[in-house]
Amino acid sequence: MHRFPRLRVLALALATSGAALAAAGAPLAAQATDAHAGHQMPASAMRDSSAAFLRMFVSHHEGLIRMTDDSLRAKAARAGTKADARKLHTEQEREQRQMQAMLRRMAGDTAQHTVMPSNQAMLDTLGRTAAGPEFDRTFYRLVVAHHREGVAMIDKMLPHLTADVRRMATRMRATQRKEITEFEGKMRAI
Repeated sequence: MHRFPRLRVLALALATSGAALAAAGAPLAAQATDAHAGHQMPASAMRDSSAAFLRMFVSHHEGLIRMTDDSLRAKAARAGTKADARKLHTEQEREQRQMQAMLRRMAGDTAQHTVMPSNQAMLDTLGRTAAGPEFDRTFYRLVVAHHREGVAMIDKMLPHLTADVRRMATRMRATQRKEITEFEGKMRAI
């Protein structure tokens, strides 16, 4: 079973709708190349895909925001872990606000702040972990897993996004890759 079946269906629908319109000779005034399928995708499909991406990432960010809240952050043994959690919390909230603003402009609505099931499992694990060095190691391990999940989602959706959402996603992916390397090192040092 796929983790994000709706996303997979959306991607398939977007890819096939672009091919069907192109085959039918429909005018596509604003087109973008779908790098995976090798055909054109209408701008409206890219907007829909971008809105779906933004909704998904608001929820994805909510998972890390909750993993870095004050009550869990207090369980960290090291000042550096607490500082990293605080920084992640602030950055995820800032990006979440940006995504909500983009979604309002693009689709006229916002996304609910829900936690994805995979993120809830991480949050539950962190909540069960005792305070101290083990908490710090578990925290970094779960943030790395969370970031890897985010990078994989970005990689799958990137070709289907509008330019502004693609720029944001590309920045998020670069930051998450950098933090993965940084946090893996910190995890080994504990």
